[in-house]
Amino acid sequence: MKKFIVSLLLVLAVSFLFAGINQQTAGAEEAGLAEAVYNYYNEDYEEARNMLSEIKVDPGEITDSYSYQIHYYLVKTDIALKNYRQAQSLIEELEESRYNPAELYWLLGERYLNRDGHFDSAQFDVARELIARARELGFGGEQQTRDLAHAEFGLENFQRAVELLADVSEDLYRDSDYSILGRSHKVLGNSREAINYFERLIVRDPGDAGAHLDLAKVYMDLDEIDQAIDVLERGLERSPDVTSLRSLLGQAHYQAGDYSAAQDKFDNVLETHPHNYEAHFYKGLIYLDREEHDRANESFEQAVRYNPTYVKAYIELGKLALEQDNPYRAISRLTQAIEINPGYSVGYYHLGRVYYEIEMYQSAQEELRKAVVRNPDIPEASELLEEVENIIEDLDEDELEEEEIEEEL
Repeated sequence: MKKFIVSLLLVLAVSFLFAGINQQTAGAEEAGLAEAVYNYYNEDYEEARNMLSEIKVDPGEITDSYSYQIHYYLVKTDIALKNYRQAQSLIEELEESRYNPAELYWLLGERYLNRDGHFDSAQFDVARELIARARELGFGGEQQTRDLAHAEFGLENFQRAVELLADVSEDLYRDSDYSILGRSHKVLGNSREAINYFERLIVRDPGDAGAHLDLAKVYMDLDEIDQAIDVLERGLERSPDVTSLRSLLGQAHYQAGDYSAAQDKFDNVLETHPHNYEAHFYKGLIYLDREEHDRANESFEQAVRYNPTYVKAYIELGKLALEQDNPYRAISRLTQAIEINPGYSVGYYHLGRVYYEIEMYQSAQEELRKAVVRNPDIPEASELLEEVENIIEDLDEDELEEEEIEEEL
């Protein structure tokens, strides 16, 4: 019965659609368009497209409602079939023929947000361009405003995303809107606003593990560890198998100084996910605190084994090698860190420290200068650089030449 009613409504809709078409277009072609539209609404998109293609007119001949409707449904059919480039070409033909295809720009732009996972990743720049064009042409309701906000968020225009969503009635917010607002405010440094939106998202969907993670991270950034632990434990009650929740709970306990609880959590993570490099890294930090250097070294090595680009682990390996009187191993590990992330000032600082310890002062000066240039707010680097430069000033030319020879070797 329900299927019959739906079919009847579709027939009525098609009938109303063509009630005003010019009488000259009546007959076989009108019937073909009506059948194609019927197929479209019944999701037989291939057949609809074939029929529409047969009666399509050239762009210069789009002069009445009939020819416009052919193009209109052909665009919608191409969008449904994921023929996005063809759809955009047809939309542009309509605009060149002085029709207003604003709705079609929006429908196509919304697809580039990749909510159905058709692309490997969303194409936010294309989505923004198309949705913005729809709004320019007058199709700018709250749904279009929301979609434009999502595109701006994807392009990391966080303030713009917040401003756009402010123009959308909160009664219409979806879970994704609360997530975007929370994450945008977090990046913008509005921690309390971020907390507000993440908490509201969790109320709407208590099983959203990502919302629990995001909220806990904000609390951790604020050093409100008890709240972070509470959020993560609530998340695990709903999603006990989410490894990222368990791993972050271990980090929260570590940040709170409860190393025993932290290690228990990381051991639990590694039981099921032995490749979790962050768990290995934090276990290394815990071993360091206990002065179990060999075990710390082993954990850091495991971290870079499972993530060869994990800079923080290379830094700790370099620092540990220096502490164990192995400066050349320290140089190797710290150089690896810098090669992976040339902008990471901490790597240059620790490399400068190594050169300072082995009295290669000119190399130390070079690395420390790089550290200070990249981040002037590392007081240790500035202080050590000043000390090194004072030492270099006191060296005579022979000593400097001898040091240069040693560095070349």
